[in-house]
Formats: sequence, C-alpha cells, structure tokens
Amino acid sequence: MIYLDCNATTPLDPEVADLVDHVSRNVPGNVSSIQHGIGNAAAKVAEQARTQVAGALEVSPNSVVWTSGASEGLHLGIVGLVGSSPAHKRTIVISATEHSAALNSAEFCRRLLGANIRVVPPRTDGRPDVTSISDALDETVSAVVCMHVNNETGVISPIEEISEVCRARAVPLVCDVTQSVGKLDVSSVLRASDIAVFSGHKFYGPKGVGVLVADSSVRRRMAPALAGGGHGAGLRGGTVNTPGVAGLGLATELAVSRLVATQEHCEALLDQLFAALEARLGKVEVVGGDAPRVANTLNLRFQGADADAVMANSPGVAVSTGSACNSADPEPSHVLLAMGFGSDAASECIRFSVGLPTTPDDVDRAAAQIGEAVDRVRRLTAA
Repeated sequence: MIYLDCNATTPLDPEVADLVDHVSRNVPGNVSSIQHGIGNAAAKVAEQARTQVAGALEVSPNSVVWTSGASEGLHLGIVGLVGSSPAHKRTIVISATEHSAALNSAEFCRRLLGANIRVVPPRTDGRPDVTSISDALDETVSAVVCMHVNNETGVISPIEEISEVCRARAVPLVCDVTQSVGKLDVSSVLRASDIAVFSGHKFYGPKGVGVLVADSSVRRRMAPALAGGGHGAGLRGGTVNTPGVAGLGLATELAVSRLVATQEHCEALLDQLFAALEARLGKVEVVGGDAPRVANTLNLRFQGADADAVMANSPGVAVSTGSACNSADPEPSHVLLAMGFGSDAASECIRFSVGLPTTPDDVDRAAAQIGEAVDRVRRLTAA
C-alpha cells in the first residue's frame, strides 16, 4: 500500500516510539502524586516534555496544557470562552472551512449555552476573508475561530491579519495549528493566537495526545469544559498520559528541527506527482488555485471522475476525499462546498498528503495507479 494520507495521521517516529515504550515500562507513577518519588519521576518526565514543546514552538512552558488531541483542545477553547461569557456576549464567529471538530464545538455552544454562530464564507481560493471576519465582529462576540492550515486543501490562512482585527476589538482568537506544526514556522501564529491547539499524531508523534497553548491571562477567562480533579491548569480533568506527553515533547522537537528538510522533501514529491498526473491526464485542477499552500498537501479535481470511484479503482494507494474524521460521511466536503464547488465537482476531488516516509518511487507508482483509475472511471461514466 502506498500511503499518501499523512494529513489523516503519520507513522510514529522510531525514536519517539522507543521513548514512549521506555516511559510506559519504567515510569509508572501519576504526575499528580508528588508526595513520593515514583510520582515525582513521572512529573519530571511531563515537565521535560512541556519544556521541549515550549522551547521548540517559542512559547512559555506555563502556556502548555496537555489534551487528548486537537478536537478536545478546540472544545476546551471554544466552550471555555463562550461558557465564561455573559449571555449577551455569546456569539461565535467561525470560518466555514474549519475542521468539523471546531464547527461541532460551536454547535455544542449553540445548543447548550444559547450561543449564536456567525459562519464566515471563504474566498473562492479557500482563504478566510479578513474583511468579512472584521465585519462580523461586534460587542456580542466572545470568540473567533480560524485554522491556520486547512486540513483538506492545505491552504494557509492569514492568521496574523485576522489577529489584528480581533485584537482591535478585544475578541480572542482560537486557532487550530494541527496541520502547521512541523510543516511551517508557527511561532508568529502562536503569538497572534489567544488559544492554539494541535495533535501529536500529525507530525510522527503518538495518537491520543495534544496541546492547548494559552497564557494564564486567557486561561483565567475560560470556564473548564471538562470537570475533574483540577488537572491541566484547572481546564481539563484527568490523569496526564505520561508516555504520550513524553513522546509528544520529543516529536515536537524533532518536527521543528526537521522543518526545512521536510518542506523541501514534500514540495519535490508533490511537484513530481502533479507533473506525472498532468502528463497522463492533461490539465488537472488544483483546489485552491494559486493560494499559498503548505508543502505536503495537494487537493486535485479530476473532472468527470467521481473520487470515491477513483479510489475504489486504485486500492493500492491510500488517499482521501477530505478529513479523516468525516470519511464515513457520504456527503461532499463542507470545505469544498463553502469554496463554491457544486456537489458533483466537490465529489471529484482527492487529497494527496505526503510526509517524510514518502519516496519518489511511491509517487511514481501512485501517479500511475491514480491516472489509470481516473481514465477507467471516465470511460465508464461516458459509456
């Protein structure tokens, strides 16, 4: 199987796997049990991981809150801000192209907290429109939610510009940087965001562990969305996953140290893939056009060929039609629909996302199989 679905998840880095295994076997304590040596040993592992994440991303260690992943982080951030706001100030401004985890957290706030939701459509290239976001702000808004890199298209949002309009109105910005860490320098984006979230398994770290980044002034404004024993700066109850956070700390360090090499590797592979597909199929449409895009992601429309049919006819290639979280949903991608694609056109798009383990030979073989599958589907459709 040729794996070109790294935006869904990445394989665990061997060095990270060794550390997770070592901590699992040798550090059995609870990080909160600091009254004795076994608990202290676990606490030291977690604090080392916190220091690694903070140092790699240029944030304060005190701003790092462990989570189970970006979905939980988005829920904690959005619900935390809205839940602590008075009833007349519970409006959420959110980009229409957000991950379903963010959109569903906003919907949770609407149903349980009486929040209003203002969904801001993107430009046709998928980038959030800064002017539209600015126009949606008023005294009732308690949070703006906008991701940095779109998980389906790879398009990069102008977070620093969005932050300027939010801060001019004293509205906190929640930013999902899950598809950014290890692919882009996110330090300026983290400074521009009041809350940022990501998951370790998107950059060769463990599954089931992530980070919410927010300084103490923001955290004090947030209602705890997950009650518990006061863990996670009071925002997130539950015992810390010591092996997981240890692995995440190392994975973050490695991802940032390999950033330039990763970008160059992935960009060359996708250039190769696109050239091979165009050579076989003729003009292929890039979703997002010329918008700035992260180096590892390419979403392509194969006109006249249903994407699910193409994938069924190329079983040796692992790609996707959108977010892994929505892979069982038969409906077209909400991201592509928001960008102006009709249902039929949105159903002709396939996301390719490569990573460090991907090789040029993988790309050549994938292009041959996908190209053959597109030709076959088009012939069957035209018959």
